[in-house]
Amino acid sequence: MNGGNKWWTFYMPWDLDWVRTSALRKDGSWEHEHRGDRKNFYENKWKDVLWIEIYPYTYTLKSGEVQERKATIRVEEREW
Repeated sequence: MNGGNKWWTFYMPWDLDWVRTSALRKDGSWEHEHRGDRKNFYENKWKDVLWIEIYPYTYTLKSGEVQERKATIRVEEREW
């Protein structure tokens, strides 16, 4: 887009290239996946290796109905 003598550049998310994804392990170290070494951290085989905690979570809908769920948290880092 040309605004007079200035150029504006917008970077869209689909222009980015994935470099790696890292997940925190229970021992405090990181497990990395790169291109050519892809790992699916959401598979069951990782549940005993990665740091994952589950907490009870209660919230109320606008209708007044109270719902109880389990919130699962984990630490991941992605580089694009």
